[in-house]
Amino acid sequence: MPEQQSRADAEGSHLRIVIAEDSPTQAAFLEHSFVRKGCSVTVARDGCEALAAVRAELPDLLVSDVIMPVMDGYALCRAVKSDPATAGVRVVLATQMTDCADILRGMAAGADDFLSKPYDAADLDSRVFNARRFEDSVDGDIVLEYRGGEHVFGGDLARHVNFMLSALEEAEKRLRLQRESEQRTNLLLNSMVEGLAVHEVIVDESGSAIDYRFLDVNSAFEALTGLKAGDVVGRTVLEVLPETEPFWIEQYGRVALTGEPVQFEHYARSFGRQYKVSAYCPEKGRFATVFTDITDRKLAEETLRRSEQNLNLSVGRVGTWNWDLATDALEWSPRAKTMFGLPEDAKITHESFLAALHPEDRDGADAAIKEALAGKTDCDMEYRAVWPDGTVRWIYDLGRAYEDATGTLVRMAGSMLDITDRKLSEEESRAMAADLVRSNAELEKFAYIASHDLQEPLRMVASYTQLLQRRYKGKLDADADEFIEYAVDGATRMQTLINELLAYSRVGTQGAPLVSTDLEPVLTTVLKMLQTTLADAGAVVTHDPMPTVTCDGLQIGRVFQNLIANAAKFRTDQAPLIHIGATRSDGEWVFSVEDNGIGIEAAYFERIFVIFQRLQSRADYPGTGMGLAICYRIIERHGGRIWVESEPGKGSTFWFTLPDEKEG
Repeated sequence: MPEQQSRADAEGSHLRIVIAEDSPTQAAFLEHSFVRKGCSVTVARDGCEALAAVRAELPDLLVSDVIMPVMDGYALCRAVKSDPATAGVRVVLATQMTDCADILRGMAAGADDFLSKPYDAADLDSRVFNARRFEDSVDGDIVLEYRGGEHVFGGDLARHVNFMLSALEEAEKRLRLQRESEQRTNLLLNSMVEGLAVHEVIVDESGSAIDYRFLDVNSAFEALTGLKAGDVVGRTVLEVLPETEPFWIEQYGRVALTGEPVQFEHYARSFGRQYKVSAYCPEKGRFATVFTDITDRKLAEETLRRSEQNLNLSVGRVGTWNWDLATDALEWSPRAKTMFGLPEDAKITHESFLAALHPEDRDGADAAIKEALAGKTDCDMEYRAVWPDGTVRWIYDLGRAYEDATGTLVRMAGSMLDITDRKLSEEESRAMAADLVRSNAELEKFAYIASHDLQEPLRMVASYTQLLQRRYKGKLDADADEFIEYAVDGATRMQTLINELLAYSRVGTQGAPLVSTDLEPVLTTVLKMLQTTLADAGAVVTHDPMPTVTCDGLQIGRVFQNLIANAAKFRTDQAPLIHIGATRSDGEWVFSVEDNGIGIEAAYFERIFVIFQRLQSRADYPGTGMGLAICYRIIERHGGRIWVESEPGKGSTFWFTLPDEKEG
């Protein structure tokens, strides 16, 4: 490099140069660069002035701007090259030529080389001081075809090759700079925390936006949307996200077609997120978006807004107090006095406060205050305030002791809230719960007694009607046989109902303890018990592996038995396909019994779990209507839930849950 620099300095030391440049700044830069190399420089401000200088001085080099007043660089070059006296002057055009047409025009004008603006010191060395030397020439003209036209040049091959090499160097330099710029841009875009995407809008025949296509996205776009660049670039938004709301297409279409930027915040259903978006138009028909996910911020703002609302509502209901421990002065706000049924001008002392409390709460409140003062902790208490007229109100009181710089307690302050409504509600709930427990107990006792006491007379009726049937069937007339059959069937069904009612009443009173139970053998036993029923129905039964849970194995077996038997009973013309499933989810086991039977209408989903409720006639599907009610009671006893999902003609799935013994 030092040798090249020395050679350039040596070659520049004897050059005479004319500069044709109408920009004083550009002219000064060139002049300084050439003079620093030891050149003799003349500066002309337009083409005519430069041509006169060339004819007068016959310089070694003319460096001319292309765009100048009076005479541009092309005309100046042609004038110099067409005059035999100046044709030997080397001409370098200074311009921003990047198009082939510009290059061909410079060659046709006779230019030897060109410089690219803005000027670069390396270009000055290579194009001016280290110019290429060629001795070859050709006979006749050189004809180039470009964009449907012919361009004719003189036979000076060296000049043309030199010019084209300069053009190639310039193109390579610009390409390199463009790639470097693109790399820097891509690095910048992919380092952004904001999502960025470039799109082109798609319009219909009327020119209205109907869709848009992804052209490019950055890494943050992928992170904020979950969409990968390879899955979206080149595709339209309705291809990628068919459920896209019209709002987005309308907003972005307006930007791309009018050029007016927009900024907005909107919820995107496709992603279930809230975004802040800025969109602008880099060129007609296209738009770019820069966006951030503001979902968490919006949720925080909404939480804060609700908290402020609750605070505003609460402040009006809260009373405050301040107790000066040094002077024993106790100050209450008007709202605090109202809670005790006192006028605003009432004087309050610690003793009068305690005296206003319900006798059963007085000692507890006094002890809580003393404990807070001794331990320098908060005083958190609930008590009943007795008004002067005898009204009793429940108060929640929270106080705190404060000390001075020396650690001495100086005051205690706090706030009060009337919680009478909450206390009354809690009392009502407790009373209702107690009534419900008592009512259930009485109902279970009644059901047990009723079913148990009915057994003996019913057995007698059933026995004698069956005896009549055996002894006199076929000996009396047909009506008598039919009447006896009705009596036997009625007595049998009544026995079954009483037994089912007895089982229903015993679910909560005579069940076994809930212990860890492997349900695999429980289900195996149930399937063996139903073997004949399933075989007669042609049923195919499959099941998942059963877990170990805390339960009453006999009762859960009863649930499986009832549900599987129903699946086999309520079938269509097709063979029943029954599957028993078990999955673990959110701290519980979820069991299912799925079939391909007749199905159930949604209107009856709750009714089927009520005792004695039937959806089909007894003639078509025999039964008591108690099975699902018993299942409901059993699952309720185990702290689970039971429900059904079904469509008529498409089968049913009965679900029930049991707590997972591994949780907690």
